[in-house]
Amino acid sequence: ADKRRTKFLKALTTVYERYQKALADRGWYTYDDMILRTIKALEQEEELRLTLQEQYQYIMVDEYQDTNGAQNKLLELLADNPVHEGRPNILVVGDDDQAIYRFQGAQLSVMLDFLNRWRDVERVVLKKNYRSGKELLELSRNVITQGSERLENQVEGVSKELEVGQTIVPKTTIIRPQTTSELDQYAYVAQTIADLIKKGKKPSQIAVLAPKHSYLRALMPYLLDKQLPVSY
Repeated sequence: ADKRRTKFLKALTTVYERYQKALADRGWYTYDDMILRTIKALEQEEELRLTLQEQYQYIMVDEYQDTNGAQNKLLELLADNPVHEGRPNILVVGDDDQAIYRFQGAQLSVMLDFLNRWRDVERVVLKKNYRSGKELLELSRNVITQGSERLENQVEGVSKELEVGQTIVPKTTIIRPQTTSELDQYAYVAQTIADLIKKGKKPSQIAVLAPKHSYLRALMPYLLDKQLPVSY
């Protein structure tokens, strides 16, 4: 197995070298290449780094939870000027519970490192929710707190328990049906939607959410069998 893996890695190295040469010959760059080459240039060319640090005095990063190591390194190189004394003008906005790009290198440690990397970091936790009622917020809270890799569990004094931010909120009804099988579950969902439409609900007001596309594909025949309009 080790011999096969070594042979594979050698072949992959050859392909990667040819790929890099083909890009260079054409003057092309991938998105990742642009970030890595910029990092290399900023590390090697002090004058360029100081010029850009002077140019970009204020930096804001949205969706910070999806930042990978290379992107975060670029941010540090732009902000780490001695004149700031470890307190650059950086605003990052992120929610660790919404991290979806781990396959691209994003990880919770990036957010934790930010708190430790800079001096006097001010944390602002947005807890007012203007979309949902109390019942849904409580249910989502019970689900999300089952995760262990969360800032709330690792940073003292951080609470992300959401509060209802509006005075008039429609009451939310949450039903937890018990079905005998997965197929019975699909039939139940299709029948429930058909019943709602018969009662006057518009199809555009009804949504089915699932953690995987395979669940939705399996549900589709049950919806079509009841001649329900579907936008996937």
